Amino acid sequence: MEEVHTSIGIGAPASGVWKLLTDFAGYPRWNPFITRMAGELRLGGRLDADIKFTERTVTINPTIVGLESERELCWRGVVGNGLFTSEHRLEIQPVTHNRVVLVQAERFTGPVVEIIAKKLDATLRRGFEEMNAAAKRIAEGAWKNSE
Repeated sequence: MEEVHTSIGIGAPASGVWKLLTDFAGYPRWNPFITRMAGELRLGGRLDADIKFTERTVTINPTIVGLESERELCWRGVVGNGLFTSEHRLEIQPVTHNRVVLVQAERFTGPVVEIIAKKLDATLRRGFEEMNAAAKRIAEGAWKNSE
């Protein structure tokens, strides 16, 4: 098993960060990594998303496997009948009423993980960090404008 893990502190309440992360129609306006997201926000719901890697965009169709309002959104994708499985997690950890830590992680399992995951590590980490920074900027801006 391999995992890519990032986190960032955000000066905004969990409700504001959750609203941003679950407004799939808004992703093209702010998200440099997941440039398009559509689907039904429910446990077992299928998603349709475009992930921007360095030189290309990949479309994925994962299933939501974890969903807790204002806390966690998690989806899983399977490639090649289980040769490679990835589980992507967005977790909001409250620190105070108007400050959270956003954790973004992806866990890889399956027989070809060592071949694929190591090649993706740096690219995914950069994408996660770019997305985290954009989420921080947008959520903090929205929070400051609402005060």
